[in-house]
Amino acid sequence: MFAPLLWMTLCAAFADDPGAASPPEPAQPATEAEAPAPAVEEPPPQPSPEGALEIKLGAIKVKRRELPGFPAGDFPKGVAVECALTVVVGADGLPISADAGTSCPEPFAQASEDAYMKWRWRPYEVDGEPVKVWFETATLFVP
Repeated sequence: MFAPLLWMTLCAAFADDPGAASPPEPAQPATEAEAPAPAVEEPPPQPSPEGALEIKLGAIKVKRRELPGFPAGDFPKGVAVECALTVVVGADGLPISADAGTSCPEPFAQASEDAYMKWRWRPYEVDGEPVKVWFETATLFVP
């Protein structure tokens, strides 16, 4: 991770001084016998919920919050868990869905989803008309 940054820093330093010696050449690409493992393909991006406008987290005003409780269970002491969620809010300000996907262990995902389904928002408006929206947020569980 640091090698590309170091290489960019060296190149930038030599680019500023035309009289300086050239930076060292990078390592030669791997030969066929040393070919790197194929790159792991990332999953395709998730489509936005149909008919919902993507907004930033703070763009919609909250009327009521519900904080999730720390799930019961035998969890490692002192380990925080963060759950990323996609929340869809209807034009009426009521939650349609809250989905943590696979971002965190099940009892934490369920607690986050259940809590967000109890939230209430002021309807988000575009040109004076309420619209269905979605946003990404996160819940941090700290023991």
